[in-house]
Amino acid sequence: MNIFVSDSGNLDRRKWCIDHNVGSLMSPEYGTLSNVAGVVLMVDNGAYGAWSRGAVWNESAFYRFVDRAAGSLADLVGVVCSDIVCGGLSSLIHSGEHIKNLSDFPVYLAVQPGIMPSDVVTHLKKYPDYAGLFVGGGDNVSWKWRMLSSWVDLAHKRNLKCHVGRVGNVRGYMAAAACGVDSVDGSNLMRNDRLGEIERYRRMQEQQKNLIN
Repeated sequence: MNIFVSDSGNLDRRKWCIDHNVGSLMSPEYGTLSNVAGVVLMVDNGAYGAWSRGAVWNESAFYRFVDRAAGSLADLVGVVCSDIVCGGLSSLIHSGEHIKNLSDFPVYLAVQPGIMPSDVVTHLKKYPDYAGLFVGGGDNVSWKWRMLSSWVDLAHKRNLKCHVGRVGNVRGYMAAAACGVDSVDGSNLMRNDRLGEIERYRRMQEQQKNLIN
């Protein structure tokens, strides 16, 4: 399972991430695209940040940032399509209106409360060019974990990746890995200088493999 952390622009911590095969998550509102050689990058659309502040999402800033990321020295592996946080089916319609603007990139579709797997199946038939699903959910943590296995199953049956947002501790890493998630992201470890938690998780995973073998 690949791990991404929100990138604060701290170059020492960024170097640690590069050296330890940890990706960076950036959005127009945080992270800097200078000195990004070697960075494995996923771009968040910034909708959650705007929603949590009660602000209006800045569409033009998002697209400018994606273009800059594509032209940088980072390895751009994913872009989260524009969504409406906790918007249910309206979010799917909104994402469908925006995916055409991101055809040159590996795009992730955000899923959240009010959206069922059957809704996503219908959406994917109309818009088949997604690279993965991004499990969001705003602050509804119970929904995210209750539905996670269903989203993983749906993604993998269609050869898509499944990424989960706002996972930033060993317990969350273990739970996500147990569901078969491909990647996760969180801000906690970078923000609080606790990147060593990732090494702890990886040691625990290695120990589990050794026990099985």
